[in-house]
Amino acid sequence: MTSPLPWLEDAIHALAAFTAAPPNALLLIDAQRGNAHQLARHYLAALLCLTPQDGHACGNCQSCHLISRDLHPDYFYHQDKLKIDQIRELNTQIATTPAISPRRAIYLGNIDQYDEPALNALLKTLEEPQRHSHFCLSAPNRLAVKPTIASRARPVRVPQPDATQALDWLAAQLNIDSGKAALLLARHHDNPHSALTATPLPDWQLDKLADLCRHPQRGSDFFLALENIPDEQVLDWTSAQVEALIQARQLDKPLETWQNSGAPADMELVRLHRLYAALCKNRHPARRQGAARLAVKALLLETLDPRNPLL
Repeated sequence: MTSPLPWLEDAIHALAAFTAAPPNALLLIDAQRGNAHQLARHYLAALLCLTPQDGHACGNCQSCHLISRDLHPDYFYHQDKLKIDQIRELNTQIATTPAISPRRAIYLGNIDQYDEPALNALLKTLEEPQRHSHFCLSAPNRLAVKPTIASRARPVRVPQPDATQALDWLAAQLNIDSGKAALLLARHHDNPHSALTATPLPDWQLDKLADLCRHPQRGSDFFLALENIPDEQVLDWTSAQVEALIQARQLDKPLETWQNSGAPADMELVRLHRLYAALCKNRHPARRQGAARLAVKALLLETLDPRNPLL
């Protein structure tokens, strides 16, 4: 079992109180999703432990060793959504007597993403629960869960990391400095799990973008940098650059990733916001264009050139 996320330690202790007489189902409410996945691992391990200690898994018994290798026959951990055939197979498996532990423990993550047939198959099991089977579900909020499912599970709100916890954890996981970690978190709406698993974007070019903002007629270095970005990433990459520049401009200080030492106070903030809004609009899946690079260049020139009046 991996070490718990620092901000989940209190929640793990709180769930330990359920292990003596666990409810048929828990519903972990986690806006970031990744916190629930880890909290569920600790809860399921405690449910199946043969020699629990104050409601926590001991880490040394046969059950704990099997769980650590994902080999426990009474442990069903599904972070990604299941289809109806998989739910039916799961229902068959948990209808039998547990093999090792006195219970069976099942985690179904992201239950809000299940389709209707799969949810209906699951509902039958939740309506007529097996005495020895205990479910743990998760979703970003309770309203996203089918009411008949949510009504049969006890809701538990999962703690979210504060800004410092998220920053320190992400920087340590990726072995990067705090400046780069802060930029990644901002790009992923302060969700460290999304930032950790996202496809890395190419290197930052904030100096070149700042020069383009100051001198649109001669700041060609950023356009040259655009040529080296894969076409499918150019919208996300440019949006991240502009977002970082807006942060620096609003704080009136350079970011740690910059090579220059000049503060960006001379960049017109309203134009940066207008550019960022236009880029985000084009990032929507329904609006993504085949010629994304040309669209980005056009937006940059149109928005940043002071000769173009703002609407």
